[in-house]
Amino acid sequence: MAIELKKPAPIGAIRFSTSGAKKIEIQGCKDSKGNDFTQLGVSKEIANKSGLQQEQIQVTEGFPVTIVKFIIQEGWEDFVSVHAIEIMWFIKFKGFKKEKGIVSDMFNLFSYKKS
Repeated sequence: MAIELKKPAPIGAIRFSTSGAKKIEIQGCKDSKGNDFTQLGVSKEIANKSGLQQEQIQVTEGFPVTIVKFIIQEGWEDFVSVHAIEIMWFIKFKGFKKEKGIVSDMFNLFSYKKS
């Protein structure tokens, strides 16, 4: 799944709620055409095999992205459901060294079934 942001922003972390997910990858693209994606982070193995899973991936690259890709790499079973994604970014204010802003548009999403 790809999420296009209104304007480029450096991502700090991605929070998400899933069911049945085992491993998630986050990628980002600098341009709005989606030509060159770079891995921003990968989850550790998500241990909770059943029920609602709430996880966060810290982003390892600090460049501004326009498109964020949420990739289900592996599931515990044939069916994985993504309930929400929250994108957190860094905002710099004059006079402050570190400030964190949150894009709180909760993307209530989709399900994925292995083929």
